[in-house]
Amino acid sequence: MRRDMVMEGKVPERVAELKNELLEKHVIGERIFSGDGKGSVIYFAGCVVNNERKEIGEAMIKIFENVGENYAIMEEEWCCGYPLYNMGFMEEFEKFARRNARKFNESGAEKIVCSCPTCAHVFTNIYPEMGIRIKPEIVHSSSYILHLIREGKISLEENKMSVVYHDPCTLARKLEVDDARNVIKSIPGIELREAMLHGKETRCCGNGGQMARIHESISIKMAEKRKEDLKEIMADAVVSACPSCKTALMEGKFYDLAELVAESMIK
Repeated sequence: MRRDMVMEGKVPERVAELKNELLEKHVIGERIFSGDGKGSVIYFAGCVVNNERKEIGEAMIKIFENVGENYAIMEEEWCCGYPLYNMGFMEEFEKFARRNARKFNESGAEKIVCSCPTCAHVFTNIYPEMGIRIKPEIVHSSSYILHLIREGKISLEENKMSVVYHDPCTLARKLEVDDARNVIKSIPGIELREAMLHGKETRCCGNGGQMARIHESISIKMAEKRKEDLKEIMADAVVSACPSCKTALMEGKFYDLAELVAESMIK
């Protein structure tokens, strides 16, 4: 349907504005994190971390440096392209996909670590569907962090509090990754509580798929409903593993998983 609308030139104004922004700047908003792109691990921050949740990027960098990782950030990180794909602009999406894959493959990196589940999903599943191959392994930050903990590269000190974990839709349903819970359970003193709707049955935060920019009122209502779910658990803090979820649901004490680990690491 959306692709048909693009082909027929029947694109809503807000959708056209977002597409034009991406084609002009190659990111949504601004690009805060950058580097030389030369390392065995590349950290792909994504548009939301770069613009709204830089504290998540800073937490990941703290983790990389704490374990002595040979990490890098791309010199000019482009959006993964999902907004274009989601809105039906397939030709433009393919341009982004081929450029990103080429840069990753030329970097010599062994692994790409993504804070955003959607970026990880796009690189892992959507690019290959279009015949576009990324050579480095694609991992979400929660899986990367859990691996470090199990390898004994991260030591965690006691952090006495109760937390409720909010499953990001894409991480739970499309990537089927549930490593964040094991990371949380690895932190001494933390009590993990569950929302009624969790795992693959999680309730959406309302901020995915450009909903907040195109249908803001619907996005806000969805976020408020999820906030009610999480408040009912009466935990000291909420933890998630998606920058878009944090933006939508942040109220009171809210951690991205990387922030919680960075705070709990033994220096």
